[in-house]
Order: sequence, then structure tokens, then C-alpha cells
Amino acid sequence: MPKDSQSGHFLFRPPFALSVISLFCLALGILVTPDRLIDLGPMRMSLTSDNDSVRQIAYIEVHAFRIALILFAITLTTMALTWKRIVCSTFVKSIDAHEALTDKCHQKNSSLFNASLWIMLGSAMCGFLYIALGARFFSPAQLAMIHGEDGVLEYASVLFFLISSILAALLAVRFSGLKSRMIMHGLLAFLFFVMAGEEISWGQRIFDIETPEMMKGANVQDEINLHNMFGYFADHLFIAAIGLYGFVLPVVVHFKPTIRKLVDLMGIPVASLGLAIGFLTASSFQRWLVNRVVEFPPGFRIEELREMLISIALFLLMVESWRLSRGYRKQRAIQSDSG
Repeated sequence: MPKDSQSGHFLFRPPFALSVISLFCLALGILVTPDRLIDLGPMRMSLTSDNDSVRQIAYIEVHAFRIALILFAITLTTMALTWKRIVCSTFVKSIDAHEALTDKCHQKNSSLFNASLWIMLGSAMCGFLYIALGARFFSPAQLAMIHGEDGVLEYASVLFFLISSILAALLAVRFSGLKSRMIMHGLLAFLFFVMAGEEISWGQRIFDIETPEMMKGANVQDEINLHNMFGYFADHLFIAAIGLYGFVLPVVVHFKPTIRKLVDLMGIPVASLGLAIGFLTASSFQRWLVNRVVEFPPGFRIEELREMLISIALFLLMVESWRLSRGYRKQRAIQSDSG
């Protein structure tokens, strides 16, 4: 049986933890309604939009999310009740026998207080100060140039996405001996490139390309991109995915060796704890949250700032993966010399 399923206080044992999480998810599934979200702030703009399509899709999103939470709670409860059978299965034992690359290479940047944390917190602080004090130091025209469409923030995001795409492609080559990591970094290289293209609507405004008629009705901003098709579903999905992948997964991986080994077998790059806090900080730049603390400059698009912070976090994830690849290549060199 895996060690993490036996040791520790009763409160931290998997069956109890799964039961608590399932109850929490069940409560969220029952309590999170469109009216409550409107009152609290999340998705308020979409749920109260004048655009019928945006509003209807937002309501569908909320109800789908509630159903998913309830189904997830049922799944976790089932896992808690059958935990002994799960951990004694051949599948789990085979995972537990695997030695994760991060364990073998002992990443220096895997701790909480690392360079990734300070870079992200510093970037977030600069962003917050810009929101709070930007109107005092910049003219309306300058503010529009910074945070508006085709502004400094947007193109900074594109730059970080493109650099991340290049790094991911190079990492796919550097991990040539690990098929799963090669494939995963190759997919990330493609995904980051798509993010860069979507951010600037594939150069539509740069090259003055008119939006095709077939997209005008479905795209809420009449642009040539996919993430604004059929409301803001893609944006909401992106924020949720970043929260799960950037914050929740690293925390679970850090405390659960079996999960860490499974993720390693799949070749998924995982952020350090410090960068996980950075992802959480970047994702927290939501209008309904920040607006409770500081007043926005006129016409400020916090979405652009949030996307830039997330692009920095993804770039740092590739930097951390690069450091891991150096440890991997050194290990291969030592094995080659000894062989």
C-alpha cells in the first residue's frame, strides 16, 4: 500500500480528506446559483449581459458547473468508500513503483520561496499599483495605449506566449528520451502559439482583415478568434483551467507522492509551490474582486492585465521545466559514463 495512504493524522488520511472535499463540492453544487453569482460578482457581466446569447450561455455554464460538482462529489465519495481496494490495485502499485523525475533530479526551484514566487508577486504588485495609481500618472490616451485593445499589456502577453511556445518546443527536444514529456511539451508549444494568435485575433487589426460574415453572429466581439465564440465560455474555461492546473495540481502533487508519480508518467510539467501561488495571484485579478479594494481607471480592461500575468506564469513554468531538463540531461550523462 502507498505510504501516503497509511501515515499521518486521521484528518489527513485520503478517505477522510476525500469525504470532506466531496461534501464541499456537493455544497457548492447546491448553493452556487446564477442569482448568487450575480450578487457576489463572479460572471455578473455575462449573466446580466444585454446580449441574449452571452446571457443564455452563461446560465448554461453555471448549471453545467453545478452538475459537474455534484457528479464529482459522488465520484469522490465512491473513492473514499472503496479506498482500500483502490490503493491495493495493480494499477496504483505500478504507479507507486515509479520514480518521478522531479524526485531524482531534486529541483532547486521546487520550494515555496523561490524566484518564480517573487517574480509573480512583484509583477502582480506592479499591476495592482497601476490600477490604483495609473490615472494619476498617465493621460487617458496613454492609459488606452497601455491597457486597451492592441495595447502594451496585450502585446506583452503575446510576447510571453510566443517565447513560452519556443521554449516548450525546445524542451520537447531536450526530453528526447522521455516520450511522454516530449509529447506533452510539443502539445504545449502548439497551445501557447494558439494563445498568442488568439490574443491578437490572428493579426486581424494589424492587417486590417474584415471579420467573415459567418463569424459576426457567433463572435461576441466580431473578431477572428475562437475564444469569443458563443459568449465568453472559452474565457471562463481558461480561467478555471489555469486555477486547476496552475494552483490545485501543484499543491496535490507536492503532498501526494502517488499523484506526483502519475503526473510524471504522463509527462505533465507541474509548477513549483512558489509558482502555484503566482498562478493563484494572477487568476485573482478578477474585476469583481479587485473592484472591492481599489477603483478602476476609466475604461480599464483588467482582463488584459490578468492575461499578461498568466502569460508570465506560463513562461516561468517553462523556465522551471528547462531547469528540470538540465538535471535530467546531467543524470543521463552520468548513466552514460558509468555504462
